[in-house]
Amino acid sequence: MKKIQQGFSLIELMIVVGIIGILAAIAVPAYQDYTARAQMSEAMLLLSGLKIPLVEAISTDGDEACSKDAQWYKSATTKGKYIEKIEVTNINNAVCRIDAVFKSSGVNKKLAGGRIEMQFNMYDGSWKCYAHVHEELIPPNCDNYNQ
Repeated sequence: MKKIQQGFSLIELMIVVGIIGILAAIAVPAYQDYTARAQMSEAMLLLSGLKIPLVEAISTDGDEACSKDAQWYKSATTKGKYIEKIEVTNINNAVCRIDAVFKSSGVNKKLAGGRIEMQFNMYDGSWKCYAHVHEELIPPNCDNYNQ
């Protein structure tokens, strides 16, 4: 009587485990970078949503609109799932700076405690973006401020 093969040999199982290990070694870092970029997009989205209200407030109230006491800021979304707070700072009555500060825990370690800064020049109406995060996560329209 001929014996029918049942199951897999040890070598076949080891090959499958090795292939799964190689795929996991490639996929996990890629997934972490993907989640970090998604977390970064929350900061950019929140900051972008504040640009128009800030400019409108400055056009009516002047540099007084660049304050945490301004009405537009009180009604703005200043926290997110990964963003601890958004701060507004008036720099020399010429530049209004909005900072999105990342939480120190619960975010990708390359973003933890970092911040994205948007600066509005009240004289020429221009915006500048600076990133205080890991270099590879800096958005294309932001400069590296870690230097």
